[in-house]
Amino acid sequence: MTLQKTAICISLLFVSIMFQSCNPVFYCPTPRNVPLFSEKGEFTTNLSQSSEFDLGLDAQYAYALTDNVGLMANLSFYNLSGDIRGKGYLYELGSGYFMPIKDLDYLILEAYGLIGFGDMELKFLTEEHANGLFNSNILRLGIQPSFGFKHKYFSAAITARLVYLNHFKIRGENPVFYDLNLIDHVQANNNNFLFEPALTLRAGLENIKLQVQLGAALFMKKSDLYIYESSGSIGVHFYFNRK
Repeated sequence: MTLQKTAICISLLFVSIMFQSCNPVFYCPTPRNVPLFSEKGEFTTNLSQSSEFDLGLDAQYAYALTDNVGLMANLSFYNLSGDIRGKGYLYELGSGYFMPIKDLDYLILEAYGLIGFGDMELKFLTEEHANGLFNSNILRLGIQPSFGFKHKYFSAAITARLVYLNHFKIRGENPVFYDLNLIDHVQANNNNFLFEPALTLRAGLENIKLQVQLGAALFMKKSDLYIYESSGSIGVHFYFNRK
């Protein structure tokens, strides 16, 4: 596939993601932080824009504490305009283990444990419910294994994040969207387990690369909770090594 065709396919995927749903959405998978460390002292930063929102900013940091142990911190903000206005944030901390494959240092295995907390708000500006308001806090626990190829000018990784998602302190003011009571909807579909695979591609210079990530969110048990089932982000990846 030529570079031009690849760019067209990625563009079409981003367009499809942006128009997934006109329903209120109570969860969107944040970008996966995939550092692909190979030795102590490496440090990465990702700054990206998520395609689902008018403003969806993600900042991700990771540091290789030892030759096998890594730490990470992630922060996501979003804002959505239109008849359904939304805003919120999620901050997350994680630690894990990474390992270059013996005799093939450009292939990396890694796995991180994650814990995140957030807050979300939805406001409905429809004729039927001009003042509808929904708020909730979010707890997310995750395990994130990845397998990747790492080169000075290009890298690619497949990630299989598994998360437990819980909404708590669910509240609202006239939280009804047409015939749907949002508090009842979330409470009836709470405590979800999701499988969130993703493909991450990076290309550029040794210390700075363009990063594109495409992913999905799939319920591991039946749930009717409204979520974004696919997601995408584009941004910049920075790499430093203190050795």
